[in-house]
Amino acid sequence: MNSKERMLVALSGGIPDQVPLGFFYNCDYMSERAGITPQAYIFGTNEDRFQAMSSTYERHRGVDWIHADPGIRHDWENEHELVWDEGNPYVVSRRNGERDAIQLDLRLASSGERSHGPDLDFGYSYIKLGRPAEEIHSNKDLEGAHVRTAQELVDEGFLDPPRQLVERYGQHTFITLPMSNIFFNSVYFFGLEEGLIATITNAALFDALLELNTEQELEVIKAAAKVGLDGVWLAEMLISADVISPRLFEQKLAPLHRKLVQEAHRLGLKVLTYLTGDCLQLLQIAREVGYDGVVVESQDQHGNKIDVAEIRQRLGPEICVFGNLDPVDHLIRGDETTIFEEVRRQIYAAGKEGAFVMHANIVSLPIQPKRIDLVIQATREIGQYPLNRT
Repeated sequence: MNSKERMLVALSGGIPDQVPLGFFYNCDYMSERAGITPQAYIFGTNEDRFQAMSSTYERHRGVDWIHADPGIRHDWENEHELVWDEGNPYVVSRRNGERDAIQLDLRLASSGERSHGPDLDFGYSYIKLGRPAEEIHSNKDLEGAHVRTAQELVDEGFLDPPRQLVERYGQHTFITLPMSNIFFNSVYFFGLEEGLIATITNAALFDALLELNTEQELEVIKAAAKVGLDGVWLAEMLISADVISPRLFEQKLAPLHRKLVQEAHRLGLKVLTYLTGDCLQLLQIAREVGYDGVVVESQDQHGNKIDVAEIRQRLGPEICVFGNLDPVDHLIRGDETTIFEEVRRQIYAAGKEGAFVMHANIVSLPIQPKRIDLVIQATREIGQYPLNRT
């Protein structure tokens, strides 16, 4: 099997020839592989992003999965440039020379923007609200909001780096596109505390924001299919059971996620979901949504370990479980023996009958590439099916 076939079998609940593996790399890790700065990755060009992701894949050729960050709008890219002045990074407008400092957290000082497209006015969503957020008080005030269509997303440049990755590696490698967090975006429209309160005190507007975000993400799914991607990554921040109740997830989010999953499946895409924090109480609900793969963190917000064995037990045998190697305990502090032992433990705990992908939580600096190489080596040596029963 090639890498794409291996991932597709695992995500369909089957047993491939060997355990597939892949990693969610942070921008700083990928930037270093390409010899650019993280600031260039976020505020440079679409070509910078593509080269960073491609260089990372080439450095770790043993992986089966590429998680492809989207790009930025062509007009924003053409109208701005990244400059350094006395060691400090700035984004400079080519039209009027105004410059905006880039903070240590890789956000613009003026707006706090970053990630998959500066000049977005609704968190990480592609939605254009049409008016300042402070003027929106009810769902009627959202009538002027513009949801970018799939074709607009493609034409404006947001899908440029993923499309380049598909053209170069798509025949043999499984490639996904991240989607925005519909709950996170809706909460942060108000601000964290105010947003969580608004789920009760301003439920009509909050529900309208959820629906609007869902409408936009349906277009993201269509755009992913247009450029030939294999799947989407549906993450949800802030849904840990110590932040919201499982009932809220079940009643408000699960039906919207199900709609997104159904559209992805209609277009032939797989859906990976990333559940953060204390997610164990959500897994029974997740089983019913229809995700193809479930990714969990190595521990919750309180430092309690989350074991893939329990994830497998709660999800059942058919949904693909992703491993959750700890980036600190295993990939920074762990020696070769520790890495091999944990890879073996996770494969046998959650992947004895297939439907498993070896994976580590977000790979960032200071994780060294040789540690990723050890995970690849261990997975290839241990994860040949049928597994050695001794």
